[in-house]
Amino acid sequence: MMSKLQFLQSQQPVTNLNELFNKVQLNSISTYELIAGMSISFILGLLIFIIYRITFKGTVYSYTFNLSLLL
Repeated sequence: MMSKLQFLQSQQPVTNLNELFNKVQLNSISTYELIAGMSISFILGLLIFIIYRITFKGTVYSYTFNLSLLL
Protein backbone atom coordinates (compact mmCIF):
# COMPACT_ATOMS: atom_id res chain seq x y z
CA MET A 1 0.00 0.00 0.00
CA MET A 2 1.36 3.39 -0.94
CA SER A 3 1.88 6.04 1.66
CA LYS A 4 -0.93 8.61 1.84
CA LEU A 5 1.60 11.41 2.18
CA GLN A 6 4.13 11.67 -0.61
CA PHE A 7 6.85 14.28 -0.90
CA LEU A 8 7.63 15.44 -4.41
CA GLN A 9 11.24 15.19 -5.48
CA SER A 10 13.19 18.45 -5.56
CA GLN A 11 16.85 19.39 -5.77
CA GLN A 12 16.47 22.68 -3.88
CA PRO A 13 16.05 22.90 -0.10
CA VAL A 14 12.84 24.30 1.37
CA THR A 15 13.31 27.88 2.54
CA ASN A 16 9.87 28.70 3.93
CA LEU A 17 6.67 27.02 5.06
CA ASN A 18 4.70 27.80 1.89
CA GLU A 19 7.21 25.90 -0.23
CA LEU A 20 6.91 22.91 2.08
CA PHE A 21 3.10 22.86 1.78
CA ASN A 22 3.38 23.15 -2.00
CA LYS A 23 5.64 20.08 -2.10
CA VAL A 24 3.27 17.86 -0.10
CA GLN A 25 0.72 15.85 -2.07
CA LEU A 26 -2.21 14.23 -0.25
CA ASN A 27 -3.86 11.21 -1.85
CA SER A 28 -7.45 10.43 -1.00
CA ILE A 29 -8.57 7.00 0.15
CA SER A 30 -10.63 4.78 -2.09
CA THR A 31 -14.27 3.88 -1.45
CA TYR A 32 -13.21 0.30 -0.71
CA GLU A 33 -10.78 1.45 2.02
CA LEU A 34 -13.46 3.68 3.53
CA ILE A 35 -16.09 0.91 3.64
CA ALA A 36 -13.56 -1.62 4.97
CA GLY A 37 -12.44 0.73 7.75
CA MET A 38 -15.99 1.61 8.77
CA SER A 39 -17.02 -2.06 8.78
CA ILE A 40 -14.06 -3.13 10.92
CA SER A 41 -14.74 -0.32 13.42
CA PHE A 42 -18.42 -1.24 13.64
CA ILE A 43 -17.61 -4.93 14.23
CA LEU A 44 -15.05 -4.07 16.95
CA GLY A 45 -17.54 -1.67 18.58
CA LEU A 46 -20.20 -4.40 18.51
CA LEU A 47 -17.75 -6.84 20.11
CA ILE A 48 -16.98 -4.37 22.92
CA PHE A 49 -20.73 -3.68 23.25
CA ILE A 50 -21.48 -7.39 23.83
CA ILE A 51 -18.54 -7.96 26.20
CA TYR A 52 -19.44 -4.86 28.24
CA ARG A 53 -23.11 -5.91 28.48
CA ILE A 54 -22.18 -9.42 29.66
CA THR A 55 -19.45 -8.50 32.15
CA PHE A 56 -20.85 -5.33 33.74
CA LYS A 57 -24.16 -6.01 35.47
CA GLY A 58 -26.00 -3.91 38.04
CA THR A 59 -25.22 -0.31 38.87
CA VAL A 60 -21.98 -0.19 36.89
CA TYR A 61 -23.68 -0.90 33.52
CA SER A 62 -24.59 2.16 31.43
CA TYR A 63 -26.82 1.54 28.42
CA THR A 64 -26.12 5.01 26.96
CA PHE A 65 -22.36 4.40 27.12
CA ASN A 66 -22.89 1.06 25.44
CA LEU A 67 -24.83 2.69 22.59
CA SER A 68 -22.16 5.34 22.17
CA LEU A 69 -19.70 2.57 21.25
CA LEU A 70 -21.71 1.84 18.10
CA LEU A 71 -22.33 5.41 16.97
